[in-house]
Amino acid sequence: MLIDVQNLSVRFRGKSAVDGVSLQLSLGERVAIVGESGSGKSTLGRALLGLVAHPGLVVSDRLSIDGSEMSRAGQSDWRKIRGRIIGLMLQDPRYSLHPTMTIGQQIGEVADRAVGDCLAEVGLSPDIARRYPHQMSGGQGQRAYLAMALAQHPKLLIADEPTSALDPPMAAQMMALLGERMSAERMGLLLITHDIDLAMQTCPRLLVMQDGRIVEELLQGQTPAHPFTQRLIQSIPRLPC
Repeated sequence: MLIDVQNLSVRFRGKSAVDGVSLQLSLGERVAIVGESGSGKSTLGRALLGLVAHPGLVVSDRLSIDGSEMSRAGQSDWRKIRGRIIGLMLQDPRYSLHPTMTIGQQIGEVADRAVGDCLAEVGLSPDIARRYPHQMSGGQGQRAYLAMALAQHPKLLIADEPTSALDPPMAAQMMALLGERMSAERMGLLLITHDIDLAMQTCPRLLVMQDGRIVEELLQGQTPAHPFTQRLIQSIPRLPC
């Protein structure tokens, strides 16, 4: 089991952002966490990487990552997990990239192959390697960050709203790329999104979050039973016949 979490909660000054969540994810599995803004889904993703900042408090009965119990782990232990075991792609990664290093320098620090090849894989030209994060658009920054995450060959990629800054054709291209890499390397995906249509197209298993709790788990093709999930599905835009 790559991820085994039991009864995990994240509290900020006594108020729960995540409340008693349990989650299991096997190697190579694709799982989506869907919910509205403020539902706790991104906070849950950060907790799985040890990235909940003070004054946040993470408590759990079990927080096992790739066989290591991380509930009492220090930052040095978490650094061994990030990148190598779990990669992260954020909604707007330009603010997470190092502002004084070029994209090429940052990818080169973690890649085991040519930086240009890493960039080409996500549809970016080689000249992007010479740019700094502030010199890129949101879509370029998202793709560059994805290139850096994939260069480390993680066992699991947590993708937090990975297509939000991309136009529909590029979004489709990025999700197709992720699918190819997951199949080739048996890489798992934890997709965090408000877009339930994207989640259903990408992942065989959906976890629906509302107010910090998982209110329903769905396998692909199942009919939702919870009213909140039903509302999310009803909100998917439909083209007129």
